[in-house]
Amino acid sequence: MTYASMFHLLEPLLMDLYSARAKRKDSSKIEEINSWIDTLQGNPTPKQYEEILSRAKEL
Repeated sequence: MTYASMFHLLEPLLMDLYSARAKRKDSSKIEEINSWIDTLQGNPTPKQYEEILSRAKEL
């Protein structure tokens, strides 16, 4: 994945994560989603981004 494609998909992914976090009641899953959000708001590598994207699809 290139940085350009990450840039275009970042906002929708973050929106999905915020929505998923709001629907969760399990504190461990909320913490995991929060860590993903923190990583994405920082400077994620393409590998980190792809990993979060694949794991977020399982939500």
